[in-house]
Amino acid sequence: MAGKRLTRAESREVTKARLLDAAAGLFAEHGVNGTSVERIAERAGYTRGAFYANFEDKGELVAALSGRRLEGVEGFLLRTELTLYALRNPGRAERTVRELLEGLVRDATEVLERPTDPRTPPSASPSG
Repeated sequence: MAGKRLTRAESREVTKARLLDAAAGLFAEHGVNGTSVERIAERAGYTRGAFYANFEDKGELVAALSGRRLEGVEGFLLRTELTLYALRNPGRAERTVRELLEGLVRDATEVLERPTDPRTPPSASPSG
């Protein structure tokens, strides 16, 4: 049985989500500045044209990604990378930088406030 055909808007949302997922992974691996638009599109399974049909530039993608809920230590590290990128590229909206910094503080607080297992050696704990 064939699946439901997506509307143009639904298809665009799927494309955008796949591009954001690909970017998040690549940014975590190589940093924002170490990741090209072409590499993001390739990992998502699209062309550079699909990227630019959804985002004006990498800065806009960073802003969109910063709006996602990023969980755990990996999320904290990714938000840190996004924040550094935004600070190094002041041409982006001030609001994006402010939101990233607020998210970074919130994420850091969550990580630091997690109860630690007393059986965990200090070198293996997130704060150790």
